[in-house]
Amino acid sequence: MRKPNNLIREIHPAEFKDLSLPCAIPRVYLVNQRRGRAYNEKGFVTIPKFAEGRGADYLLYYIAHELSHILGTGHSHDFGFYKMFIQICPEKLQHYELKYKPSATRFGIKA
Repeated sequence: MRKPNNLIREIHPAEFKDLSLPCAIPRVYLVNQRRGRAYNEKGFVTIPKFAEGRGADYLLYYIAHELSHILGTGHSHDFGFYKMFIQICPEKLQHYELKYKPSATRFGIKA
């Protein structure tokens, strides 16, 4: 499998064991880029280096966000995405989503 550009390291599942994942876990890579991305067809997600610098809770939230794209409905931030996000992301971390998508409140994300 081809790895992402600007790879720093692979984030191992032990680092996000607190997520309630419903099935097999795609690979998660920490990369030197501005934003994360879900590569559904390649079976991995990328997490930008800055997310790690914001602390363990933020990193865990970011991983949950990107995994929700693969495990949910793809690249959209729609009902299917948020259904998966709410399922796998610890409730105490979901508030981070509102800084990225304030409209997430309509899908049940609370401050």
